[in-house]
Amino acid sequence: MIQTVAHNINGWDRRVAQALRQRDPEPLQRLARACVAAGAQVLEINPGPLHHTPETMEFAVTTIQQVAEIPLCLSADNATALEAGLRACRQPAMVNYVDAEGERLGLLPLAARHQAQVILLTAQRGVITIGAEE
Repeated sequence: MIQTVAHNINGWDRRVAQALRQRDPEPLQRLARACVAAGAQVLEINPGPLHHTPETMEFAVTTIQQVAEIPLCLSADNATALEAGLRACRQPAMVNYVDAEGERLGLLPLAARHQAQVILLTAQRGVITIGAEE
Protein backbone atom coordinates (compact mmCIF):
# COMPACT_ATOMS: atom_id res chain seq x y z
CA MET A 1 0.00 0.00 0.00
CA ILE A 2 1.30 3.43 -0.89
CA GLN A 3 0.50 6.28 1.46
CA THR A 4 1.33 9.96 1.34
CA VAL A 5 3.42 10.77 4.42
CA ALA A 6 3.99 14.42 5.29
CA HIS A 7 7.54 14.93 6.54
CA ASN A 8 7.00 18.54 7.67
CA ILE A 9 6.82 18.15 11.47
CA ASN A 10 10.55 17.85 11.84
CA GLY A 11 12.84 19.24 14.53
CA TRP A 12 15.41 20.20 11.91
CA ASP A 13 13.03 23.02 10.97
CA ARG A 14 13.81 25.94 13.30
CA ARG A 15 10.11 26.80 13.79
CA VAL A 16 9.27 23.24 14.77
CA ALA A 17 12.33 23.03 17.02
CA GLN A 18 11.31 26.25 18.76
CA ALA A 19 7.72 25.03 19.23
CA LEU A 20 9.00 21.76 20.72
CA ARG A 21 11.45 23.54 23.00
CA GLN A 22 8.82 26.01 24.24
CA ARG A 23 6.02 23.41 24.31
CA ASP A 24 3.97 25.71 22.06
CA PRO A 25 1.25 23.64 20.37
CA GLU A 26 0.02 26.28 17.90
CA PRO A 27 2.80 26.07 15.25
CA LEU A 28 2.69 22.27 15.27
CA GLN A 29 -1.09 22.18 14.97
CA ARG A 30 -1.09 24.77 12.16
CA LEU A 31 1.47 22.68 10.26
CA ALA A 32 -0.50 19.47 10.85
CA ARG A 33 -3.71 21.07 9.57
CA ALA A 34 -1.92 22.34 6.47
CA CYS A 35 -0.46 18.89 5.73
CA VAL A 36 -3.86 17.22 6.08
CA ALA A 37 -5.46 19.89 3.86
CA ALA A 38 -2.78 19.22 1.24
CA GLY A 39 -3.68 15.52 1.17
CA ALA A 40 -1.35 13.86 3.66
CA GLN A 41 -2.59 10.44 4.75
CA VAL A 42 0.04 10.09 7.49
CA LEU A 43 1.89 12.73 9.51
CA GLU A 44 5.50 12.01 10.41
CA ILE A 45 6.75 13.41 13.69
CA ASN A 46 10.52 13.67 13.93
CA PRO A 47 11.62 15.78 16.91
CA GLY A 48 15.16 15.96 15.55
CA PRO A 49 18.37 15.05 17.33
CA LEU A 50 18.19 17.79 19.95
CA HIS A 51 14.67 16.92 21.08
CA HIS A 52 14.58 13.11 21.22
CA THR A 53 13.18 12.88 24.75
CA PRO A 54 10.10 10.96 25.88
CA GLU A 55 8.47 14.19 27.07
CA THR A 56 9.00 15.95 23.74
CA MET A 57 7.70 13.03 21.69
CA GLU A 58 4.63 12.66 23.91
CA PHE A 59 3.96 16.42 23.67
CA ALA A 60 4.25 16.35 19.88
CA VAL A 61 1.99 13.31 19.47
CA THR A 62 -0.66 14.64 21.85
CA THR A 63 -0.56 18.09 20.26
CA ILE A 64 -0.92 16.80 16.70
CA GLN A 65 -3.72 14.37 17.59
CA GLN A 66 -5.78 17.28 18.92
CA VAL A 67 -6.21 18.56 15.35
CA ALA A 68 -5.57 15.57 13.07
CA GLU A 69 -7.20 12.16 13.12
CA ILE A 70 -4.93 10.49 10.59
CA PRO A 71 -2.19 7.99 11.52
CA LEU A 72 1.18 9.18 12.74
CA CYS A 73 4.64 8.05 11.71
CA LEU A 74 7.16 8.43 14.52
CA SER A 75 10.86 8.86 13.97
CA ALA A 76 13.33 8.76 16.86
CA ASP A 77 16.74 7.22 17.43
CA ASN A 78 15.96 7.01 21.14
CA ALA A 79 13.84 3.91 21.93
CA THR A 80 12.52 5.49 25.14
CA ALA A 81 11.27 8.55 23.23
CA LEU A 82 9.78 6.35 20.54
CA GLU A 83 7.95 4.24 23.10
CA ALA A 84 6.50 7.35 24.77
CA GLY A 85 5.19 8.47 21.40
CA LEU A 86 3.74 5.07 20.56
CA ARG A 87 1.98 4.92 23.95
CA ALA A 88 0.46 8.37 23.33
CA CYS A 89 -0.92 7.42 19.90
CA ARG A 90 -4.69 6.88 19.81
CA GLN A 91 -4.38 4.51 16.86
CA PRO A 92 -1.60 2.21 15.66
CA ALA A 93 1.26 4.28 14.33
CA MET A 94 4.08 3.74 11.90
CA VAL A 95 7.76 3.63 12.89
CA ASN A 96 10.27 5.32 10.60
CA TYR A 97 12.57 3.44 10.07
CA VAL A 98 14.23 0.10 10.86
CA ASP A 99 17.25 -1.28 9.07
CA ALA A 100 19.30 -4.43 9.49
CA GLU A 101 22.63 -2.68 9.96
CA GLY A 102 22.46 -1.04 13.35
CA GLU A 103 20.75 -0.35 16.61
CA ARG A 104 17.46 0.52 14.93
CA LEU A 105 16.86 -3.20 14.39
CA GLY A 106 16.15 -3.29 18.12
CA LEU A 107 13.08 -1.11 17.51
CA LEU A 108 11.20 -4.03 15.91
CA PRO A 109 10.00 -5.60 19.20
CA LEU A 110 8.90 -2.17 20.40
CA ALA A 111 6.93 -1.59 17.21
CA ALA A 112 5.34 -5.04 17.50
CA ARG A 113 4.24 -4.42 21.11
CA HIS A 114 2.36 -1.32 19.94
CA GLN A 115 1.05 -2.93 16.72
CA ALA A 116 2.89 -0.28 14.70
CA GLN A 117 3.67 -0.59 11.03
CA VAL A 118 7.36 -0.28 10.20
CA ILE A 119 9.16 1.41 7.34
CA LEU A 120 12.00 -0.92 6.41
CA LEU A 121 15.09 0.71 4.96
CA THR A 122 16.53 -1.75 2.45
CA ALA A 123 19.36 0.35 1.04
CA GLN A 124 22.86 0.31 2.46
CA ARG A 125 23.80 3.32 4.51
CA GLY A 126 25.74 5.86 2.55
CA VAL A 127 24.74 4.32 -0.80
CA ILE A 128 22.39 6.17 -3.11
CA THR A 129 20.66 3.80 -5.49
CA ILE A 130 19.76 4.78 -9.02
CA GLY A 131 17.12 2.14 -9.78
CA ALA A 132 15.20 -0.78 -8.30
CA GLU A 133 17.84 -3.27 -9.52
CA GLU A 134 20.33 -1.89 -7.04
